[in-house]
Amino acid sequence: MGATVVRLDASKWEAALKKLGKAAPKAVIRALNRSIVSSRAVMARAVATDLGVKVSVAKDAMWTANATASNPTARLSAQGARLPLMAFGARQTKRGVSAKVEGQRKVYPGTFLATMRSGHQGAFGRRGQTRLPIDERFVVSIPHVFEKHVAEGQQAGMESLVKNLEHELGRAISESAA
Repeated sequence: MGATVVRLDASKWEAALKKLGKAAPKAVIRALNRSIVSSRAVMARAVATDLGVKVSVAKDAMWTANATASNPTARLSAQGARLPLMAFGARQTKRGVSAKVEGQRKVYPGTFLATMRSGHQGAFGRRGQTRLPIDERFVVSIPHVFEKHVAEGQQAGMESLVKNLEHELGRAISESAA
């Protein structure tokens, strides 16, 4: 599955920025890199709210690629496997394990909570009719939910980019005048 990515690009302003000379590209790069961090915060909040997990869990699955002089594009993407059922407040019931995934509590029949010898706690289910082997149960992945919120992250990033670009250009102008 290809990675869905939030991209911020400053190519629209490059002609106007040439007037500043050598200071302009540095200002653009700083603005892009600050903006992608803002976009990451918005995306992490949106994904965490949608999934019902902590923001830190969503943020840990996201990574940024900063803009450079040779590539004035900052990127934010998400990666990772499906999350374990235990990450969603799993509770044992008579019929199986109940967990609140994507805002709705659901029972997963035939599953049970167990602690392994290593100390790992998880929600498990049997593969067949016999007692063993058992497998841990996983649900949705953060990259899957990330895709639903790309437009929101893109919009937040562009709004932040405008604000940060104004700030960084003002800083570059004041430094070149001094």
